[in-house]
Formats: sequence, structure tokens, C-alpha cells
Amino acid sequence: MRPTCDYLGSDSLFGPAVVDWLWAEKEALPGMLVVVPTSQSGRLLREGLAEKGGALAPRVVTSGYFLHTGEGAPEAVEVLAWVEVLEGIEDWTRYEAAFPQQPGVGEEASWSLPLAKSLFGVRAGLVEGGMMIAGAAERMGELIEAGRWQALADLESKVESLLESWGFESRSALVSQNKIDWPSGITEVVLAGMVDVSPAVVRVLESSPVPVRVLAGSDEGLDDWGRPDQEHWRDREISWPKSGSVTLSGDPIQQAECALEKVAEGGRASDQVTLGSVDEEVAAELVRTFGRAGWTIHNPGETANHSLGAWLSAWRAYLRRPEAAEVMDLLSFKETGVL
Repeated sequence: MRPTCDYLGSDSLFGPAVVDWLWAEKEALPGMLVVVPTSQSGRLLREGLAEKGGALAPRVVTSGYFLHTGEGAPEAVEVLAWVEVLEGIEDWTRYEAAFPQQPGVGEEASWSLPLAKSLFGVRAGLVEGGMMIAGAAERMGELIEAGRWQALADLESKVESLLESWGFESRSALVSQNKIDWPSGITEVVLAGMVDVSPAVVRVLESSPVPVRVLAGSDEGLDDWGRPDQEHWRDREISWPKSGSVTLSGDPIQQAECALEKVAEGGRASDQVTLGSVDEEVAAELVRTFGRAGWTIHNPGETANHSLGAWLSAWRAYLRRPEAAEVMDLLSFKETGVL
């Protein structure tokens, strides 16, 4: 089933526009399954509807809802199946493409558990694409990695057979077959601002027993599911800012050093400069780099939960070399503030 699209306009905030659209359809809200990008956006959506007045709220979920089958084998059971399969292999030559060196040789007796968890993680990552390892191997075709993926697919088939003998079916297999339980009472699915719907979710929604509606800000460059159309955006140029500059860097340390250099060139005091970062690792590196350079800096978003061992290591470094850099490292720990 192909979705229908409603475009809410791009000249206002999208969140309030979605609330207004839903409120206009308030009679149908009890039967709606509204899909939002994040749990936070879902909370804001419910708050916005509550502020509008009294009405039965829709069911609000994220896209991950469509990947939870509820009937799949528990993670512990599937990991155990991988352990059983790995430890039961006597001839590893047929799997050389994936394991050039035979696993377990010269390793601890528990070698299979970390490997089993790793392979489970590979499958979990493929779930969003609605694939199993076997499906990924087929897509590899004649590529250089094809042999490796085929070897892993052979192991996967053994795991699936073992799970079946235990009376289980893996979540990966269920998702690849679009096996989900649709909630009763749902009359329409509404995708609100979902610009990155995964292929697995699209496949589930294509077989939806109820109509699917997509809410987007504009119809420019979007496909039927509200996702950016690659063909449309492929040749678009990035509009670099006319004032200021853009500097490409390779890692958080280099970013922080570049930021320090740019701020120093500006000649402003620390209370006249605001640094922004969407990454906690980069933010922490900014604090360290500017602090080592003697700047007074405050990170209001600091949520680091350092271990006692790391704090003691910082003290050891300070006692060996009691200089400004070591002091700044100590001050980044909340434990230091208690003293």
C-alpha cells in the first residue's frame, strides 16, 4: 500500500504544525498510530495536544516499534545458539574467508562468547534494513567481501536451525518476513516528520492493513515516504556561510585545536564567546583544550560520569606534574568539586 502525503508548509515550525493537523483530525485520533522520530518528539506532541484541550490521544511510537516482533528468541537465547554453533565446528577451512585464523586456537576457554555477541550484533545491525546475513551475502554478489559474507551466512543458517530445534525463531527472521502484530483498533498510520524511515519499516508499512499517511513540511525533493530523494539532492551545492568560515577536521582533538585558534584570532574575552557542539566527546575536548590554554570555560551540558579510577589517575598526574593542564583535567571531575 502506497502512502498519501500531506504537506504542512515550510514557513513555520514543523512540530506545532503537526499538532494543529492532528487536532483538526481529533475525531480520528483514537484510531491513529502516529510515528515520530524520537521519544522526545513524541512527548512534545502529546503535550501539544493536551494544551489544545480534551481529546482521546493517539498512540505515539517511534519507527523501532515496527521492528519489535514480540515473538522472537530472546537475545540471551540467540547468543547461546551462536556459542553452540561456533564451539561445535571442527573444520574451519570452509569458513576461512571470514576467519583466516581458526577461532579459539591459543585463546581462553570462553573465546566463543565474545565472538557470538559480535555476530549477534551484526545481525541486529542488519535488522533495520530488513535483512539477515544471508540477504546481505546475496547483495554482495561478486564484490571482494562476498566470500566473507557467504561464510557468515552459512553459520547463520546453522544458528537458525538450532533455534528452530529449540522452538524459537530469531527476531531477524521474523522481521525479514514482515511478521509483526498490528495493534487492534488502529485505523490509520501517520508518519510525522520521518525523514529517515528504514527499508525494513517501509516494507512493513507497504503491507499495512490500514491506510498510511505521511506528514512533511514540503514536497521538494522527497519520495513517497517523506525521505530525501537522492536523485534530487545529488547535484545540490552546500551553501557555505557568507560570514565566518568552515574548517574541516579529522577528530575531536583537531576540532578543539582549530576552535581555539579561531577564537584566539578573534581577540575576544571568554565571556564574549559561545562554543556549540552536538557531540559530547567534542565538547569534552573543547573544555580540556581551552582550559589548558588558560581560558575560563564552562560546559552547561556536562553529564560525564567519570569512574573513581579515572579521577585517581588524574590526581596521580597532578602530583607528578602540578601544572595548569593537570589542574584543568582534575576540575573536569565532579568529585573534585566536593573537596
